[in-house]
Amino acid sequence: MGIPVTVQDLAYLEAGTVLSTVKPGRIEHFGVLTEQHLYGFPPTIISASKVRQLIVEEQPMQFSLGALIYAQGVWSKQPWQQTVGNARSQLGQPYRLFDRNCEHFVRFCHGLPQESPQLAKAVGVALIGGVILWALAA
Repeated sequence: MGIPVTVQDLAYLEAGTVLSTVKPGRIEHFGVLTEQHLYGFPPTIISASKVRQLIVEEQPMQFSLGALIYAQGVWSKQPWQQTVGNARSQLGQPYRLFDRNCEHFVRFCHGLPQESPQLAKAVGVALIGGVILWALAA
């Protein structure tokens, strides 16, 4: 889950740090911390937003919807400028659950293979549930 951080703590984290928050249904939402401080506010966060159906740059409270924010660390050795540049290059692109969700996005930003462990787990559970229902019905 990462280390819980306050909005004020974000100013002391390295740009490119992966952040997460827990959404309803216990789904973890991920984003990338930027170096951008707007009007004295904490740094912004770029994420693939299911709510907005786009890759967006937003303030921490918009990203978390008021929930706790967790620092997940920096996921690659590339310079933060490259990570944040990769994130900004995707702004405005559509959110897609199966190939461009928040986990795919942060992995792309860090130059890692794009995958979504949460999605894979959910699909696996659904398949097992389907097999059980099919077996019970037979």
